[in-house]
Formats: sequence, C-alpha cells, structure tokens
Amino acid sequence: MSQKSMTYHHRYQQEVDRSYTLPSYFYTDPQIFEEEKNTVFYKNWFYVGHIEKVAEPGDYFTFQLFDQNLFVMRGNDGIIRAFYNVCPHRGHELLKGEGKKSIISCPYHAWTFHTDGQFNNGRAVNQLKDFSRDEACLRQVRVEQFANFLFLNLDPHAPSMQEMMPGLEEDIRQRIPELNKLTLAHRTTYKIEGNWKNVWDNYLECHHCAIAHPQLVELIVMSSYKVQNFDYYCMQTGCGRHALRFHFYCHYCYGEYCGRKCSSA
Repeated sequence: MSQKSMTYHHRYQQEVDRSYTLPSYFYTDPQIFEEEKNTVFYKNWFYVGHIEKVAEPGDYFTFQLFDQNLFVMRGNDGIIRAFYNVCPHRGHELLKGEGKKSIISCPYHAWTFHTDGQFNNGRAVNQLKDFSRDEACLRQVRVEQFANFLFLNLDPHAPSMQEMMPGLEEDIRQRIPELNKLTLAHRTTYKIEGNWKNVWDNYLECHHCAIAHPQLVELIVMSSYKVQNFDYYCMQTGCGRHALRFHFYCHYCYGEYCGRKCSSA
C-alpha cells in the first residue's frame, strides 16, 4: 500500500465539455500506478469468472490481481468463498490453476484446510503452546455473485455491488432474459502494451469507431448506438444490421459481452 497520497496537477473536470486529457505522466509514472492499485483496483469489485467455474462443492479456480494471489472455491456446504492463495504457516502458494479439492493441502509443510477455509491440521502444531486454530484459518476475501458472474473485492468495508449499481442486474436480466442459460464458450486473453486508462479512454466513447473499427460499423446501425456512463459502469446498446440487438456492459476493467435478436418491430 502506498504510504502517502501525493498531489498531481491536471486539468481534468467532471464537466465533460470543459475537461482536458490527463497529463502524459499519469500514464507512465510508477508512483501514480501504485496509488491506482491501492485506491482503485484493491478497493473495487473486479470480475473473476462465471459461476459455472465453481458449480460443484470443491470446485476452485485461482486468480491474480497484480501481486495479490487469490482463489475462489465452493465449499462442501455449497457456499462460494474467496481466499488469499497463501498458507498462513509459511506463506507458500496453496493452489494452482483450477480444479476440485475435498481438502486444501499446502505443498510445503502439508498443513491442511477445509473447503470453507477453516484450519484442519498441521505438522507439529501440538508442540506449540497456546496454538489457536482460529488464527490459522485462511484469510477470506469478499466475493459476490452478480448476474451469474463472480466478483471479488479486497476492501472489507466497500459497499456491495447492488448498493453501488442499483437496478443494473435487473436491467441486464430484462434485456437478456436467457442469461441463466448462457455458458462460457470461449475466452480470449489480450496482453496490451499500454496503460489501463488508455484502454478505458478508448472504450467509453465511439467517436473513433467509423475510423478505427469499420467492421463494427458494418454490423451495427450507428444511429441506434448509445453509450451511457454511470458512476461505476457504462452501458452500450444498439441494433445490428442483421436483426441483432447488442448490449454491452462494462464494469471497471472487466466486461462481459452478450447479444440477442431484436424484436420484429
């Protein structure tokens, strides 16, 4: 965590028609990036996967957010939880990738934990005076299910997603009534050589679409294309030229894309 927040000079304003682009060092200064990690990424909800990845008790998958190693698991009690992927004994990584476990065992000293994160057993713990099993449990991270997607938040005091984005899940389900039937078909990962703000500066407007994305323009009736920006998400909607209606939702630095047929009208 950053020790002290610094003051940076810029000409940004909340009024869009009066605001200027941030100075270039906002996109290159390592100190600014560290502050962004601590105040933006570590204190907000971020998408980690579809609920189907932990469909059965014992199912888990790991996730990396910068230097924070995490995993999500459905416990034997059916509850989905998230934890820091580190053994409280000597700090070794517990799990890799994704899979299924009936018990979590550290590959270093074989300390074991139940699927709800509770301490099970550990070598030589009976030799320790006043050993507390409660203090040896895995450290939990907040996890929420939102429209069949899983989000994590490292801030234990952050408001819930429903509080931050009231009505959004209902709107998504109204526009995409078959949401519960959707399943993961394919995942493509891009490595972008640029600052994350460049990506979202680009994503939050479509003035460049006709120039940079001619194939997209061929698919969508641009006169119907709307971008609505809210405090914690943006919504992009429009009708396609081939009887498709597109609904794009973007949350922080992760987005899910869905589409369905337009009505005959």
